[in-house]
Amino acid sequence: MFIILYWIGAGNLYILIRYSGSTNALVEIGLGEIENIFLWATLASFCTGAGLGILEIFIYPRFTKKKSFAISIVYRTIIFISLLVLIIMISLCGVSYLKGFEISEGLILSLDFFLSRSFFILLLYMVIIGAFMNFILFINRRSGPGVILNLIKGKYHHPIEEERIFMFLDLQSSSKIAEELGHIKFSKFIQDCFSDLSDILLTYHASIYQFVGDEAVLTWRKQNGLKNINCIIIFFEFERLLLMRQDYYMENYNHKPIFKASLHGGYVTVAEVGSLKTEVAYHGDVLNTAARIQGLCNIYNQKLLVTESIVEIIDSRCIQAKYIDEVKLRGKKNKEKIFTLHTHF
Repeated sequence: MFIILYWIGAGNLYILIRYSGSTNALVEIGLGEIENIFLWATLASFCTGAGLGILEIFIYPRFTKKKSFAISIVYRTIIFISLLVLIIMISLCGVSYLKGFEISEGLILSLDFFLSRSFFILLLYMVIIGAFMNFILFINRRSGPGVILNLIKGKYHHPIEEERIFMFLDLQSSSKIAEELGHIKFSKFIQDCFSDLSDILLTYHASIYQFVGDEAVLTWRKQNGLKNINCIIIFFEFERLLLMRQDYYMENYNHKPIFKASLHGGYVTVAEVGSLKTEVAYHGDVLNTAARIQGLCNIYNQKLLVTESIVEIIDSRCIQAKYIDEVKLRGKKNKEKIFTLHTHF
């Protein structure tokens, strides 16, 4: 939606700046005035935004995953220009038809437009606008959905309190795997695992708080985590995804990745920290508890451990909680009840 609205705004801005007088692009190529050039600009921009949005969400992440940044830019530029040319041709043919011209005449006029000064001005404008949009998406991807907007608004300049859910996700037997694979190959192994995790993050409204070695820390606002039990289903979906790709992992690394996780929720303090490298940090007992419970997975031979606070807020017939133990965590006065979860899908 952001991409579509961005391009609609950019398209109408171009028309406003370049053709706000009595002359427009159609006059230049012999089609005469268009009655509502802003309507056509909106339709063409909508198609551009929709096409680029589909590419950005469904195609680029898989197509450019293993490519260098430079190669990725080249592919994106070629696809972008091709899409732009196609939409211009369709738009001009459509206008030609409505004005009583033959479609073939519209194609000829399109070719004339592509050789005109107006097209190169439009292309330069679109490339600049597209580069700016890709920069925004790149920063948003690096910092996490919504974070850049909050930083611009200054939401976390002063510490505030939020109710959040955290998942600590850790690779099982990581030391053994690292020893057998070596540091370089083990790093590639971890890259592949977290790349697979990234493919499902947006589906379950999760944000990555941190990658720490072979561990990923996921977080949700409480309402997003509880919606369709996203904070729980993501673990089982990630497990299923790794199982589907186990042949790939066995062929390339001779190891199947198995992850263990903990889940805990509550109030944390959120603040923007750092000046040279700014990031949004979460502070509070919730993170300490989640981290220490994740360390109990091996002791209790469980892949997923959650606290009582999570069990109390789960409202789903698809999830069954099983009590494991009441434990005394380091640094905490009170004991914490821990549970494991099973799905019924």
